[in-house]
Amino acid sequence: MSSIKRKLVDPDSARFRNVRAYPQASGTTAVCGEVNAKNRAGGYNGYQRFISAGIDKYTWLETEMEDMGEAWATFCR
Repeated sequence: MSSIKRKLVDPDSARFRNVRAYPQASGTTAVCGEVNAKNRAGGYNGYQRFISAGIDKYTWLETEMEDMGEAWATFCR
């Protein structure tokens, strides 16, 4: 969750739900879930999906990926 928070405008406002860990064939673990946080105007954006392998380099918010649906189907099952 720390890697996700570093990507948000207001990390202290982060609300997480449906967070689950999925072991991968490579031996790593993908953490998938949804996060909602305040935007620059101070309002909540609505929940968006995320995928993280625990480090910033391998952490993505739904708004950062064109193919989140495909990535979700691959890593979050």
